[in-house]
Amino acid sequence: MSTIQNIQAKVGVAADGLWGPKTRAAVAKALGCKADDRAIQGKVGVAADGIIGTRSAAAIAAALGVEVSTGRVHVFIDIGHTADRAREYPSSFSPDVWRGERGMGIIQRLGFNPSVKDSLEHIMNTAIAGAVARHLEGLSVQVFDKPAMENDAEISAVIAEANAVRPRVFVSIHHNAQGGKAWERMGGTASGHVVYHMAGRPSGRALAREVAECMDDFRHRNGMAGNRADQVQEGSFAVIRKLDPQIAACLVEVGFYDNINDAAFIAEHIDGLGAAIAEGVRASLC
Repeated sequence: MSTIQNIQAKVGVAADGLWGPKTRAAVAKALGCKADDRAIQGKVGVAADGIIGTRSAAAIAAALGVEVSTGRVHVFIDIGHTADRAREYPSSFSPDVWRGERGMGIIQRLGFNPSVKDSLEHIMNTAIAGAVARHLEGLSVQVFDKPAMENDAEISAVIAEANAVRPRVFVSIHHNAQGGKAWERMGGTASGHVVYHMAGRPSGRALAREVAECMDDFRHRNGMAGNRADQVQEGSFAVIRKLDPQIAACLVEVGFYDNINDAAFIAEHIDGLGAAIAEGVRASLC
């Protein structure tokens, strides 16, 4: 188990390896401090930068008297677009759409709390990342969700953390969009996944191919084949471009969150899509 999972087991929350609100609150209660990442870091004596990475996790584990995982991180899962939380809320939740039966069904399946400022993409990214981590049971997995920050700082935080732990595999989870938030207009167009890798990095290309094939198989088996012609593409995104070239890296666009048909499929199949991505990751590690 990862250090985060050991911490979660200690404080009595689901050991999914995901540092989220429930884990934060439980840890803060155990430590006797405010449920805030910087407050927790101050309590355990590390730099209060608001990023719960390997150093902070080790300090929290020590304070709680639990084991620090010393094995190499096999898979690093980045939850994309933390910076969009405040910027996109509430524009990513069109009232006309969400009042409808399908929109409400999506909200309920995703467990969205309207009182929390968040973007639809970030909510979906978080749900998929957690499912991927659960299906990689037995491997050392780190799931990284940044604090709210400007986009450049967010990307820099991801790159710095991933390069520090040097995983074998890096997967950045995202959801695509075409035309913004106009769900009614976009409902029957772009759908499906795309997996990007950096040109000239064979390990990343192999990872992207395995993940895309497993996702494609899952979509076909469940009657929701996407219409993306090229499911594996080269992409020079900073979050994968600036990683150590020895890390096999890809960026996964799981589907289109502004296509209500695709969004409904994703919300209904969080666990299955997470399992498909995990299957592709495992295949790439063989």
